[in-house]
Amino acid sequence: RWLKIMDSKLCQKYAKALLHIGVNLQKGETVLLQTCTEGLQLATEVTKQAFEMGAKDVVVHIEDAEINHLRALHCDEETLKVVPAWKLESVDSVLRDGNAVQIGIMSSYPTLNNDVDTAKLLAQGFASNEVRNVVRKYIHAGTLKWVGTVCPSMNWAKQLYPELSDEEAYKKLEEELCYMMRVDADTDPVDNWHAHCADMAKISK
Repeated sequence: RWLKIMDSKLCQKYAKALLHIGVNLQKGETVLLQTCTEGLQLATEVTKQAFEMGAKDVVVHIEDAEINHLRALHCDEETLKVVPAWKLESVDSVLRDGNAVQIGIMSSYPTLNNDVDTAKLLAQGFASNEVRNVVRKYIHAGTLKWVGTVCPSMNWAKQLYPELSDEEAYKKLEEELCYMMRVDADTDPVDNWHAHCADMAKISK
């Protein structure tokens, strides 16, 4: 298994959009950054820029799709449903003082779990949802700034563009995701988002 690397300039701008537009990070705030392995490059850039913006800390939680796949194959349903108390506490402890923002960076793996029983996938999904419910508690209370985004994975890219080579498929997916994020090589994504929001305000009026 190998991980592809995003274009470094696009990665920097993607991170800038997440921090300045997605959560409007302020000096002294802590970032809870939840990511998948494929998002590590982007997560690293978000961490770097967050500290440059004056973040108090960046707490990173990482999950790996391949490891989750192996657990789903070999663990029983009841085991997969269990969420250790420490895992819930590790999220809650960052968010409960009201001075944190949350950023989620995930990917899609359309065919990775084709060999896993549906009941096991539902059990694993139940456990993941329990962790997300900790975040949702603060979102619903109106005390948490948060944003969720996606990053490319080779599994996803090859499902979308099977006619392309691995390299071409990954780059194509990266381009499409950056386009949706208003990220390109030549413009400032923050300016792009402000212009978009201004357009939406005009339309809504």
